[in-house]
Amino acid sequence: MDAETFLHEFARPQSDVPPGRPSADTPFTGEEWTACFDGALLNGNSPIILEEVSGLLDAPEIRTSDAELLQRDGLVPGTDYMGGRSVGLSFLVTDPQAVPRVLSAFRAGGDERLFRFSFPGIANGLGQLLARVRRRSARLDERYVAGARRFDVELFATDPRVYAGGTSPQSATIPVQVPRAGKAIFPLSFPFTLADEEDATPYASPTVVNYGSAVAYPVITLVARDGTVQDPEFSLWTAGTELTFSTVGLTLVRGSTLVLDMANRRITVGGSSRAQHIKPGSQWFGIPPGEGQFQLRVKDGPEGLAAEAVWRSAWL
Repeated sequence: MDAETFLHEFARPQSDVPPGRPSADTPFTGEEWTACFDGALLNGNSPIILEEVSGLLDAPEIRTSDAELLQRDGLVPGTDYMGGRSVGLSFLVTDPQAVPRVLSAFRAGGDERLFRFSFPGIANGLGQLLARVRRRSARLDERYVAGARRFDVELFATDPRVYAGGTSPQSATIPVQVPRAGKAIFPLSFPFTLADEEDATPYASPTVVNYGSAVAYPVITLVARDGTVQDPEFSLWTAGTELTFSTVGLTLVRGSTLVLDMANRRITVGGSSRAQHIKPGSQWFGIPPGEGQFQLRVKDGPEGLAAEAVWRSAWL
């Protein structure tokens, strides 16, 4: 819609605006070509009309560790790391009563807030990221007075990945792998039996999928509901390669909860760090694009033990 058509359609006296007009707080439902930041809906049944979005398909900032060569041309190649992502939004506000809501939602500073969007071709059509407002500009001119209240906003996300949207992340239950494909042997209880080879059944590794184009880091939770767990070890198999995170000297008593946050490289039990129990050589792993299999092994633990993993497919 060009400026002349817009002014003709929306620059009307306040008395001509019908009752029951759309609100900027209309819930985000995932309708195509809509977005939502801090509860303010853009497009759809909202007086905030989104005109342009930039940055979602751009490559994020790069932090390089190349080093200068002394008395020679060129550089010593180092490792490149991704920085943050800037997302630009340009939109028009057609209802003056929605302007305070826009100013509140797109306030600068504070914690990162959820930006959700449904744009075909990005994150399978429904994506999200956490960002904060770094810039907001609005010009008070004759167009603003006439009803064309234009805002330009810059959002900045410290995590450059675009994640799959939806209210719930992907998840998988990881059963413990026990010896002899039967019940855990220890602690012993009587009467007990040892499984024969013909009774053995294959270990069922849950298949996990990352539909995106970048590594997706899971959060793994293990609750010792039915007894003590000793030295849990988690593995991810992808394309014949095993990535393993192991613990040593870690005992989970009945009722305690172990949380592995792979993205933030954090291991906690009951909210307290247990970094001292990370076995040397362990890897903080993520799920590459495609399929993989999780495995859980323990030095000792009760029958029926299982962990839960949650993640979101990620794009760059």
